[in-house]
Amino acid sequence: MGLGCSNQRKSQDENFTFSLKDQMLIKKLQICSGHYYHQSLKNHQIKQESELLAHLREFGKIYNLPSEFETVANVQLHEHYKAIREVDGAPITSSEFAQITTKIIDDYFRSEILGKILRFETLMKMPRDNNEPDTIKNSVAVEYLPLEDTNILQSGFKLGISPNMLQLMIKLKTIQNLEESTPRKMNEDKQGMYLSRVSSGVDTIDVNDFIPMIDDNEMLTNWNLSIPAIENDLEKSRLVWRSLERLKLLDEFKVPLDTLANFFNEVRAGYIKNKNPFHNYDHALQVMHATQFMLCDANLKKDLSKLLQLGILISSYCHDVDHTGRTNAFEVEKGTALAIEYNDRSVLENHHASYTFSILKKDKCNIFKELSKDDLKIIRKLIVSCILATDMAVHGQTTKAMQQLQEKVKIPNTLSKRTHDFSDYHLTEQDIQLVTGYFVHAADLSGPAKNFDLAYLWAVRVNQEFTNQVNEEKELGLPLTKHMMNLQDPKIMAKNEIGFMKFVIKPLWETINEYTNMSMRLASVQVEDNIRGWEKKLKEAQDAEDRQTATETKAQ
Repeated sequence: MGLGCSNQRKSQDENFTFSLKDQMLIKKLQICSGHYYHQSLKNHQIKQESELLAHLREFGKIYNLPSEFETVANVQLHEHYKAIREVDGAPITSSEFAQITTKIIDDYFRSEILGKILRFETLMKMPRDNNEPDTIKNSVAVEYLPLEDTNILQSGFKLGISPNMLQLMIKLKTIQNLEESTPRKMNEDKQGMYLSRVSSGVDTIDVNDFIPMIDDNEMLTNWNLSIPAIENDLEKSRLVWRSLERLKLLDEFKVPLDTLANFFNEVRAGYIKNKNPFHNYDHALQVMHATQFMLCDANLKKDLSKLLQLGILISSYCHDVDHTGRTNAFEVEKGTALAIEYNDRSVLENHHASYTFSILKKDKCNIFKELSKDDLKIIRKLIVSCILATDMAVHGQTTKAMQQLQEKVKIPNTLSKRTHDFSDYHLTEQDIQLVTGYFVHAADLSGPAKNFDLAYLWAVRVNQEFTNQVNEEKELGLPLTKHMMNLQDPKIMAKNEIGFMKFVIKPLWETINEYTNMSMRLASVQVEDNIRGWEKKLKEAQDAEDRQTATETKAQ
């Protein structure tokens, strides 16, 4: 790619604009740069331009950017570094890193596109045979354009489209195939509006935001998707819509999109009102995402009707709505209004289910308005049972019941990857209630089954919430919850996590993995890796404590 043309071409084309596809890629990389800063740079004192360049190279490798990105960074960093740095010699701030990275990303895409246009202009001056467009792929054209562009060129020649129009098509990337150009243009206009709303910091969703984006499928099929790295709640809510679309549920049940938007906004409001470190909108999206992953990628949906698929997704999305940030035991011990209302039994879970249906009762939010009375009874019963199944008090009971169900259909002495065969087994209503509830419960505990960085992040958040509860218990003179005490101590935190992982999380995901005939092996394997990760954290904390003790002893 002729980088040397970048600045020259830039001055020649003052009205240069990116295609919407490239705008979306740039937006995604900008979000990734913020995530990279907080993961890799936040606790480092990066002060020099050379150090920053090394991290830009690392950023490019992590996000699989071509080697040309590094070349652009080498050429352009000094100019942007001098223009943006506020205090030379001071550590790089998150704002400065974001600005510099954004400039480099912009330069990279601009250079990539302008280089492509230059190659295209060269190609259009070459002799060509309009009667034999198939020869393009075997000609010098491939030296100047990537395959996707030669495909556009070839199709255009066949349809008699002028060279100037073909140049515009390649420059702006406004089509994937020529027959769909008009609807695609309409879709790109909506994408532009959506990007504008995201950039302006809008958090609530509306009907115009329900549009597909280029990285949707990657997000839905990525088990280790980091929900906290998605900075805007509008984008998070749109992920729920894409999950429902992936399962083709919205058309099936004739859900009006304006009603869906109202429902999403009400649910989000319920999650953010108490400002919990853990039980918040990020957690809701994490659980929903894990549920749709298991429905689609582990093929859980084969055992469930479309109605039940809708019910399990909505219950996972709403399972902790209006959470107080405290445990059931705390609510009971304090004698809160919720504990009194629900007679000390699954206090929060009952409240989440009730709150969900209080939202659905509003006509503007009732996404079930087209369901028949019989279907409405079924889905209500399912949502309530799934949310109640997230009560940790029933974990042991439901795990044992799932294992017993699997024993009924176990394949003896099998040499295949499949350990169970449900093809000739008809799930009873009681079985369905058990299985759907257990999968939502597993999704609720999917944080510890993600890559260790994510698992650690979720652990820090829930431990902060536990610490807040202990502090309130002290203030109120209530009995202190022992396993929530002193979690700021990394050694105590690591010990707690190791015990929880070994005795709760590991058996849970082994059970899920067996039920799905090893389709969720990635989760159970990750749990094993994370146990080792926490054991490493424990050793590091113990070694640090030993060094501190030795230093203090020597000082005496």
